[in-house]
Amino acid sequence: MNMKKAILILEVVLIMSLLSSCQWIGNMRKELINEFEESDKVAQQAITAIENKDEDALTALFSKRALVEADGFEEGISYTFNLYKGDYVGIERGYFIISDNYGADRKQWVDVRYKVTTTEGVYWLYLEYFFINAVDSEAEGLYYFSLNDYETIQKIDEEAQGAGYYQSTYIPFHAGIYHPGWDGKYEPCPL
Repeated sequence: MNMKKAILILEVVLIMSLLSSCQWIGNMRKELINEFEESDKVAQQAITAIENKDEDALTALFSKRALVEADGFEEGISYTFNLYKGDYVGIERGYFIISDNYGADRKQWVDVRYKVTTTEGVYWLYLEYFFINAVDSEAEGLYYFSLNDYETIQKIDEEAQGAGYYQSTYIPFHAGIYHPGWDGKYEPCPL
């Protein structure tokens, strides 16, 4: 009789564990979907701001921390506005990296690259966006943004892959909006 009780208790514990893990997996999937949706929304807002040459709307996407740490923010805006040509046709999400640290110092952010198509060109849009930063709420928002010619980045990516790298390390990485003044000044970002 004791053996039957022990087996019954073990079965109940296993079933409860499975049910709770299914709920946990469901919540993880829900968070993942929201991260996709949120980063897509930020990218779309950025493209709309660029199309309208709206400096205020583009600036509003950035975290307070990024605006303080940015180097040549106005130059980045000018470079981006001058580079982007044509009317928006579509956007396609490329690679997507989610980073999530749990606990009292929770941070949740994405690194994502989009292929943006206009009537006159194709671009790579790369952004790093912090959804949550429990340690520094002023870091929540867009931290890094880069718009580049698609063919140039594709060529660099192909050369990097030929040398055994997954993707290029061409674009310098720093808070704010990329502009050519960063070249040689900051470490490259693995786009």
